[in-house]
This record gives sequence, structure tokens and C-alpha cells, in this order.
Amino acid sequence: MKQDITSELLHATPSATDGQKREALRILRGDVTVTRPLGGPLLMSVAATAEYLGVSRSTAWRIGRAGRLKKIEIAAGRFRFRRKDIDELVTNA
Repeated sequence: MKQDITSELLHATPSATDGQKREALRILRGDVTVTRPLGGPLLMSVAATAEYLGVSRSTAWRIGRAGRLKKIEIAAGRFRFRRKDIDELVTNA
């Protein structure tokens, strides 16, 4: 049977260090903003961008062509989008 989140927190607390407990309290109180750690490639192809955003390749290309994402030309006719720009697009949408 899956435990509810309160039970999971209570069971995790005894084994947590004091530093982990302090950090958890800061997060629960809203004193810090938790961001997703940067992972994966810094430059993403149109196909990877489309998959990441959950859209078709043509939609990802149109987003770039419209200037909503800056295209980085890595070779003649080969473009990538910066992961940071993609994340900002989603955050500010």
C-alpha cells in the first residue's frame, strides 16, 4: 500500500541529518525557491526541443522561426536551441 506524503515525511525524518531537516523546513515554509537542477544537454536539437516541450517538431521549428527561441547555428544549416532559453520560455508562458 502506498504511503501518503505525511507518512513518508515522518518516516524519513529520523534518518535525516540536522542540516537536511533545516533545509526541508526552509522549503516547506516557502523561504527558498526550489529549482530543477540543470541536467541534460545545454544545446538541444529541434527534435529534442519538441520532445522536451511535448510538441511536434514543426511546432518547435515555428517557435524558433518566430523568434521565441534564439537559434544557435552549430554548422552550416544545423541549428540548436539553448536549454536555458527553452526553460525560460516555459517559465514565462
